[in-house]
Amino acid sequence: MSAARQFVIRRLPAAPLVEAITQRADRRRIPMEHLLPPSSAGARAFYRARQRGTVTLRAAEQLCEEFGWHPRELWGDAYDTAVWSGRHFERGPEEEGISA
Repeated sequence: MSAARQFVIRRLPAAPLVEAITQRADRRRIPMEHLLPPSSAGARAFYRARQRGTVTLRAAEQLCEEFGWHPRELWGDAYDTAVWSGRHFERGPEEEGISA
């Protein structure tokens, strides 16, 4: 990776995740603390996302895995866009316009 490239933290809107987790607690009629124990990393990520209005791609994937969802179920194409944005791929000579 060249020095000119910067690490970019990709984010998604938190609303779909917050809504899905809140609905899970409501449907089960249990307090949020039973769904996400207060000292857990998942709880910290959830409350941070709810407060900020966005969630990092990594936190979104981890919380979705914890609840048995695929992030695409909550964000659709926005998830794919977040996953692939900022990705740099090495190109072969033919893709660079150089003939072999």
